[in-house]
Amino acid sequence: MKKQRKMYVASLLLSVAATSIASGAMGIMMNPVIDFYSLESSQEGMMSSCISAGALLALVLGMFFRNRVIKADFIVWGGFLMSIMLIAKGVSMSFPAFLAVCFLMGVGTVITDSYQSAFMADILGAEAKKGLGILHGIFGMAGFILPLCLSRLLETNTWHHVYLMIGSFSLILVLQFLVSTKTLGENIPESTLLEEKLSFKQTVIFIKIRFSVFSFYVCFWGLPDKMVF
Repeated sequence: MKKQRKMYVASLLLSVAATSIASGAMGIMMNPVIDFYSLESSQEGMMSSCISAGALLALVLGMFFRNRVIKADFIVWGGFLMSIMLIAKGVSMSFPAFLAVCFLMGVGTVITDSYQSAFMADILGAEAKKGLGILHGIFGMAGFILPLCLSRLLETNTWHHVYLMIGSFSLILVLQFLVSTKTLGENIPESTLLEEKLSFKQTVIFIKIRFSVFSFYVCFWGLPDKMVF
């Protein structure tokens, strides 16, 4: 059982690299995308704004599905959505369609990211602090390596092809976690835990907490901040 748990945690950590790729790719690919669509300065921040809007929607939706879906499934389906949208960016499309893809990728990325951390805490229990430290370390390391890799790839490939490559790689990382969930996860009771249902009364109390109000305030004003006028 202990060996299976370690293998499952290793699989989860591999899936974190996919989340890091999705989180950091847009900033590196921004210039070639702007050139391809001949965007004006007022349009250049729309892609990041759509990703952020999708992220905010994912956080709100997560509150209502927390007692219906196990965390491993959230990671798998969020990861699939995230990866498919990365691949979709490699297909030539209109700019409005590209913005819609950015929005959906934001939804998938934040669902995956938030539940990876929560799932790690469930699996490791008392050792969660150490595990979360490793998880965030891998996320940061992948984010550090990503610009170097993408810069080299963009020298010999179009940005469409680069998106196809990193999207396919992310999909492989998510698929390996799905396989682990179906094999190793069945023998680990913590992998099937459902979060306690959030009642309407608890939701109201959460919204009334000053810190929560401040968080929503920051999220709201953070969206326009990503737009350029």
